[in-house]
Amino acid sequence: MGIHPEIRDKPRKNGQRIVQSNELTEAAYSLSRDQKRMLYLFVDQIRKAEHNQNGEEHNGLCEISVAHYAQTFHLTSAEASKDIRNALKNFVGKEVMFYRPEEDLGEEKGYESYPWFIKRAHSPSRGVYSVHINPYLIPFFIGLQKRFTQFRLGETREITSPYAMRLYESLCQYRRSDGTGTVILGIQWMIERYQLPQSYTRMPDFRRRFLIPIVEEINNRTPISLDYIEKKKGRITTHIVFSFVDV
Repeated sequence: MGIHPEIRDKPRKNGQRIVQSNELTEAAYSLSRDQKRMLYLFVDQIRKAEHNQNGEEHNGLCEISVAHYAQTFHLTSAEASKDIRNALKNFVGKEVMFYRPEEDLGEEKGYESYPWFIKRAHSPSRGVYSVHINPYLIPFFIGLQKRFTQFRLGETREITSPYAMRLYESLCQYRRSDGTGTVILGIQWMIERYQLPQSYTRMPDFRRRFLIPIVEEINNRTPISLDYIEKKKGRITTHIVFSFVDV
């Protein structure tokens, strides 16, 4: 069952170019919309600094001003300050997990898991928040040559669901130069990597709470037109085949 979007104004591809490794796109983690927004800005900041450091490794220190965040996401200063403050506070205890199939042993999966930050700070006098991103994560943001995902920040600015942001990144990983793409994602893979509630293992819940609303949001709030079909094994849906095109 697919969703066919109506003709409408679509967000444009503008703003900073966000580039991250495919490993990060495929990693397992759960962040809120505002945490994803902040991560996009930090990744962009690190990549820009990389070009001015004469080959020196970035130390992971990043700053974000309330004024810049508000301007980027069309918010008031009060809204931006609240979003940043809550997002940073709720990063505590959150990790990102990279699966390592080469380390698997039977039913046990190999993985490496890292906290996002090792430090966070606030300077009210300057209107600036700062973080020290875990140095182990820096290679997933810079020096990317082949396996990377890229999109413009403006493409995700209007997305409200963090799950829609994760799926959009997965689509962009396979977007061809002509703006089209086809992606086949397993149901269990999406539940695992996007850290969806376990109740979504029931296909009716997966469709109603994730698949249908997320596809609708991507169609309404990003520059692509997305459709899908369910791939079954017998009567059981095992994968979703996503097809999309820039419009």
